Amino acid sequence: MKNWVWWWVVALTLIVYQCRVLTMALMNSEAQAMRELQKDLQVEQSSWPPSEDPCTRWQGVQCVGDHVDSLDLSVLQRVSNQSFNAVLDGLQALPYLRELNASGFTLRFSLPDWITSLQTLQILDLTATSLEGTLPRALGNFSNLTVLCLAGNNITGEIPASVGSMVNLTTLNLSNNKLVGSIPPSIFNASALVSVDLSHNNLTGVLPTTVGNLVNLQFFIASHNDLVGPLPPQLGSLFLLTLLDLSSNNFSGAIPPDLGKLKSLNFLSLATNNLSGTLPSDITQCTGLRTLILRENIVEGMLPATIGDLKELVVLDVSSNRITGLLSSEMGAIKSLEILDIAHNYFYGPIVSELVALRNLKSLNVSHNFFNGSLPSGFLPTAVVKKNCLLGSSGQHELRTCQRFYVRQGVIFGAPTTPPASDGIPMLEQPLASDPGGNKSKTKHLVLILSSCVGGAGLIFLVASVIYCCVRLGCGGKKKGESARTHGSIGSVRGGSARAIAPAVPTSRMGEVFTYEQLQRATKNFFVGNLISNGHSGDIYRGVLESGTMVAIKRIDLTKVKMETYLQELEVLGRASHTRLVLLLGHCLDRDEEKFLVYKYTTNGDLATALHKKGSPDPCEDVLQTLDWITRLKIAIGVAEALFHLHSECSPPIVHRDVKANSILLDDMFEVRLGSLSNARVQDGEPHPSRITRLLGFSQSSDQRDSVAAVSTSSDVYNFGKVLLELVSGKLGISGSTADHHSEAWLEWALPLIRVHDKESLPKLVDPFLIVDEDLLAEVWAMAVIARACLHTKPHKRPSMRHVLKALENPHKVVREEHFGESLAMRTSSHSSWNEAMFGS
Repeated sequence: MKNWVWWWVVALTLIVYQCRVLTMALMNSEAQAMRELQKDLQVEQSSWPPSEDPCTRWQGVQCVGDHVDSLDLSVLQRVSNQSFNAVLDGLQALPYLRELNASGFTLRFSLPDWITSLQTLQILDLTATSLEGTLPRALGNFSNLTVLCLAGNNITGEIPASVGSMVNLTTLNLSNNKLVGSIPPSIFNASALVSVDLSHNNLTGVLPTTVGNLVNLQFFIASHNDLVGPLPPQLGSLFLLTLLDLSSNNFSGAIPPDLGKLKSLNFLSLATNNLSGTLPSDITQCTGLRTLILRENIVEGMLPATIGDLKELVVLDVSSNRITGLLSSEMGAIKSLEILDIAHNYFYGPIVSELVALRNLKSLNVSHNFFNGSLPSGFLPTAVVKKNCLLGSSGQHELRTCQRFYVRQGVIFGAPTTPPASDGIPMLEQPLASDPGGNKSKTKHLVLILSSCVGGAGLIFLVASVIYCCVRLGCGGKKKGESARTHGSIGSVRGGSARAIAPAVPTSRMGEVFTYEQLQRATKNFFVGNLISNGHSGDIYRGVLESGTMVAIKRIDLTKVKMETYLQELEVLGRASHTRLVLLLGHCLDRDEEKFLVYKYTTNGDLATALHKKGSPDPCEDVLQTLDWITRLKIAIGVAEALFHLHSECSPPIVHRDVKANSILLDDMFEVRLGSLSNARVQDGEPHPSRITRLLGFSQSSDQRDSVAAVSTSSDVYNFGKVLLELVSGKLGISGSTADHHSEAWLEWALPLIRVHDKESLPKLVDPFLIVDEDLLAEVWAMAVIARACLHTKPHKRPSMRHVLKALENPHKVVREEHFGESLAMRTSSHSSWNEAMFGS
């Protein structure tokens, strides 16, 4: 019996010994793997001493029993900062690894497919480790993973649909990468998710409705992507959600009322999207909200009357929308409010004194609205209040702008403010002005009411409607059917007689109607890199439409540019139609303080940039490419054709008023497209306002009337003469209507060199980069002579554009014709004399 017991003791001892040997073997394999990692990662030996036990002496390494359980590489120091590609193959020899945190530790490698074989891994944090490549398609094989953080890397490709198979995943952070494609609906099958961050990627498509499956979700961020479509109402099913950030996307449609079900929500940002409709009153049921940001959308209507229910609100930003109405006194109930921004909307009426009671308020911006009256006593001194209708404050809207706005609201500016009529149609409380004539007053009121209904986007419809209504009402005292010639015209009473006005701008010449969102996409949200120039009438951006068409988009800020300037450009484009004028492809008029005109893009820019440009891509090499003479003459003739059309083929004549190298646009074949039409005016015996200006009820200031009356076609001829000298001499900066000391001095030097019967001095003037033979030199001489004639100091002695065009088309005849020289010497003023002198009787 004793022998039997003894043998059992020996057997058990051998078994324990063998198990101990086996365990030591497993530990030795993991230890070897750790030492390989130490070499691959170039970790300082002071942090991972090779001779020491990794489980006891290595920093950031934790073991459970005899196995490595956790690696924290974020706390380690490398041997050097030299670039290297880390190899983590040694991790495959750590079968019990539960956590890997390498955040901030530069790895520069792609996630290998084998990494999903680490089935014990629960936490994988590789934030800001310079990861590259795509995500493994089998990422969903991480069945035990609870935290996956891969933010701040250079990961490309799409999000694998298999992510939704990680049933234990609670945290998913893929932000700040270069991920593309749509969000797979299946990823929201990982119903254990508590936090999801997909922000700052290039994700497209819609937000899947399956997001409503994440019943445990508390944080959801998908900002700064290119997501489109409506916000899914299923977001209202995320009852535990505390933070929702979907800003800086292209979401459209209305804000779903279902968001009001999120009672736990304390942060909501839907900023910089295309969301429209009204702000649903259900939002105010999220009584725990501390931050509400809706800026840069197209939300309209009024703020909910229950806005005061958001008593925990600290930040409220609804700027850059279309919100209107009176500012509710309920705003004063939000005692916790620290930041309030309602700028760039259509609020009107008085600024409620309740805002003064907000003692925690640190930042207040109410600018670019239509508040009237005076600022309440004790108002926040640092508040931004510009561009309103406030008394005693600087930088406010012009009086007529305020008056027009209040008419559209159905109230009189300066009178006690009441809400609009319940049917939504603004009605005038009392006549704006008395008019014993009756019809004229009715027409003016009709225009104002129509303009309030259709806004900027309906400008063309408004014009057509007014024309039709004026015919029906008998504008100017004419009765319906009195004369067929009055159809499509508007009569204006001057001295008791009716004067027929030409038809309004044809819509066929206005081109396509674009939305603001289309132009945003075309210019990448008006990216500064697409800015072509800062014009006096608006900034011009390069853009690419969805069809692939290159366009030039003029962005007109009506807070900086007068409305009349923009309308005048439409007026000219409606009157004049010629292949030598800039081609208007379309327009966008649906924003109140910004208007957009879309033109055909001219590949070779303007004459100022095309005449001399660098021919080498190397910025260090100053190699110039210059236009040859044939191209220069072609450009001169093209501009002359455009001006001849404006001066002679338009009735009454149109004066361009801004002829210079920068306004001469050139397509890929160097064909001329004359632009900068915003300064153009109709030359008439009287300074009549334009049809569009008159229809919309705008007046012209006295200085505007004087400037219109003063200009004539001869001023265009003078400026064209400067352009001709630029083409001859290659010297830029002398053309244009604005006198400059240096350009005037240069002209005084240059003009005496141009002699009708002697071209000996001509080489001093000709562009040294221009290579011409004797035959072409005669054409250069002829252009110089024509330029000198155009630059005569007395306007009535300058040639007409008709004769200038003929001269440019026959340059050799100019220099051969003796009468031409005589006429120049005699300074004849007769156009018939010019014709005879240039081309014979």
